[in-house]
Amino acid sequence: MADDAATPDYTTRLMWPKRRLDLPEWEVMVGGRIVGWVRQVRIGRSSVVFFEATGMLDGERVRLEVTADRDERFRVVAEFSVAPQRYRRHLTNRQLRSISGQS
Repeated sequence: MADDAATPDYTTRLMWPKRRLDLPEWEVMVGGRIVGWVRQVRIGRSSVVFFEATGMLDGERVRLEVTADRDERFRVVAEFSVAPQRYRRHLTNRQLRSISGQS
């Protein structure tokens, strides 16, 4: 669960794999609403397990960072749902305009 005051309370749910060899993926929910996903990924031939965070902004998926800390990825998705401006480097110009109120 969230441990930082800036992070909203969130829950996660492990999703069923679509195919037999799919790596695990979790939904991240804030207030019962799905705000993004975290999925396990392989990077090259590394034996380290990595997790990729994806948030939602205006109905579009926004790829966030990849790290080896799954709980950190859950927290990032939850934070992105309430403060996407903190993740400006991951946003397109159109998305940046939408969060700043410009058209």
